[in-house]
Amino acid sequence: MSTTPIAPISRHPARSARVCGQVLGARIDAMSWNTALARLLGWARERESRYVAICNAHVVVSASLDADYGSVIHGADMATPDGTPVAWMLRRQGHADQPRINGPDLMWALCERCAHEGVPIYCYGSMPDTLVLLEQRLRAAFPTLQMSMESPPYRTLTPQEDEAAVQRINASGAGIVFVALGCPKQERWMAEHRGRVQAVTVGVGAAFDFHAGTIARAPLWMQNNGLEWLHRLVSEPRRLWKRYLVTNTLFIVGAVRQLLSVKQNSPAFINTVIDEHFDPEAEPGKLRRDAAVAAPEISVVHRPHAHAHARGTGGVVHAAKVGQATDLAVQAVQAAPHTDDRRTEARAA
Repeated sequence: MSTTPIAPISRHPARSARVCGQVLGARIDAMSWNTALARLLGWARERESRYVAICNAHVVVSASLDADYGSVIHGADMATPDGTPVAWMLRRQGHADQPRINGPDLMWALCERCAHEGVPIYCYGSMPDTLVLLEQRLRAAFPTLQMSMESPPYRTLTPQEDEAAVQRINASGAGIVFVALGCPKQERWMAEHRGRVQAVTVGVGAAFDFHAGTIARAPLWMQNNGLEWLHRLVSEPRRLWKRYLVTNTLFIVGAVRQLLSVKQNSPAFINTVIDEHFDPEAEPGKLRRDAAVAAPEISVVHRPHAHAHARGTGGVVHAAKVGQATDLAVQAVQAAPHTDDRRTEARAA
């Protein structure tokens, strides 16, 4: 199903810094398909509690308009560039050849890998009839894939119902939970359940319907030319016309504004997350950093799930500059003393 050729993935991929760009204020990962799959499968094998946002134009526009939703996207362990415009904006920031990493293809590729490696999956969301068809399709394609399906009620669950759902997911042994509740509900659900669901949750939107065959996906030529949204609009005009009219307009306006701002304020926005340099024995709220001295333009931020972040600000930059900023951020976290602050902002000299 995936339109992107994917090479074999090591079971022990090297840990690497997370490099991102900014699209309308949303932090989006700049990565290859292989990097995305390797990172996700590494988390899934260990059943790490993380969440992944699949970000198209609708997601980044919604994040720019809603501060709470924006914090959900910002807090994701991975945010992939789903839509062609989002991937194009990353390319404009120096991330050459950045591909679309979209929900349906990502789900299919992960199912293939999980079947091969014996990692169970869980599908949460959509309608019961859709899940029946989806399970049939996945079993035909991947006979060894271990899977569970659940269609939650179309209402807010009681605390007891929610806890029971979490227990079912965890008892299944799933390493990956595909969540299809629609935007923004699925991203909020994943953020709220990080730390409770012992698996990687991935919000895949309409992927269940596409793979089940209940909604036809755009032809390949439309996908490759950034026209998948148009196919969906033609297929479901009454439901989607307002979303696409408003979203696409706001995205274009926001993208033009960002590009003009970038032109005036280089170097580029760089966002590097350094998982391996967080000291787990430090007291809560303490990070090793002296960013103001060791790494100008870098800020080091503490997140609740114990990752150290380094973030730079600006506009367009070459890959060498990204690497330089990453090295500076690593040095800052390694060399810096403990402090009681949760955040240090370092201004450019």
